[in-house]
Amino acid sequence: YWSDGSLTDEGGFSLEVPLGAAPTLASSETRTFLAGVRNIPGRGEDMTRDTVSTTLQVKVDHAPPRVLERLSPIDVIDIANSSALTEVPVEFIGWEDADLSGSPQWVHWLMRDENQRQISSGSSLLGMLQEGQAITWTGTVDLIGDGMNPPLQDYEVGFWIEGWDAAGNPLATEGNSKSDPVREPVDLNGDHELQWIRFGALGAQLTVERISADREIVANGDKVEITAWISNLGGTTNTGFVVGFYSGDSEKPFATQKLNGIADESIPISATWVAEKGVDRVIVIVDTENEIIEVDESDNSASVGVSVDYAFGMGWVEGARQNLLAVIGIIIAMIVLPVVAYVSMKGALTNRSELFDDEHLFDEEDDYDEDYDDDDYDDEDDDY
Repeated sequence: YWSDGSLTDEGGFSLEVPLGAAPTLASSETRTFLAGVRNIPGRGEDMTRDTVSTTLQVKVDHAPPRVLERLSPIDVIDIANSSALTEVPVEFIGWEDADLSGSPQWVHWLMRDENQRQISSGSSLLGMLQEGQAITWTGTVDLIGDGMNPPLQDYEVGFWIEGWDAAGNPLATEGNSKSDPVREPVDLNGDHELQWIRFGALGAQLTVERISADREIVANGDKVEITAWISNLGGTTNTGFVVGFYSGDSEKPFATQKLNGIADESIPISATWVAEKGVDRVIVIVDTENEIIEVDESDNSASVGVSVDYAFGMGWVEGARQNLLAVIGIIIAMIVLPVVAYVSMKGALTNRSELFDDEHLFDEEDDYDEDYDDDDYDDEDDDY
């Protein structure tokens, strides 16, 4: 049916065919229309004034446009300059075998923390350039927004595009969705992560990776070795910095150590702490003199808990308390071993005494036999 009987500026008509009335057309590869103009003398009629009808066959485009790769950003987004995060340039390439003009395309983004919990999201309108079947999308996105959830070190962001082509086909969601963001080219990837871009510092980003004590329950005055592992999560720094060891809330370090720069590595450093009554932790702070400019210094310190629970020289009491089963085993052994030794010795002495008695018995029997033989010989002599 005609949706509007008026002519356009170029003399055309607008025709609408509701697919709800003809559902088979929705999946057909071609659609054929029978068109004719009536009741307009001199137009759409032949010389005999009969209405001229014509047919129009339209090839239907069912193929959705596709987003192939993300060309920008790649690997890491620098968080050193927060103002630059309000206009982060993005660029994508895709493919479409028909016309993609006439409908807007939007880029959506999702930011999540290191535990993959969603932090924030947003969208921006993209510009589109189509050359043949190749498509390029460009634009900028604001990753700061209202500033309530700014990106931090090791946060991640993923992008996907939404839009339609001239035939009404939406962009394919394979490799282009919230759960499956657009990938970057393998030849440009440098961190083995194609879908998500990490927020980080291109400059130095120092951190205390972990800290440990060789003993956690000690006596007042004991010497405890504290070891801290210092790492750099950002760019290489050749500038030296100082690492300080602090006893509890003391503002003066009991030990310091200077490092002459650190790259993508973890360096262990140690110091000896003398246990103090009332101190329950030892703190390590990296770059105590603020010699290195960093974006985030919240991870520049770490602490390890200690417990000063007994007086000097009474460590064996605490050792026994912590190893109760071993102590019980030692006590049982101290009781059982002497008993076993006593029984063994007594048994050995008893066996030896019986042995002596048997030998004496044999000697008496031998003497008796000899006496008996002598008497027999004497009797025989008397008979003769």
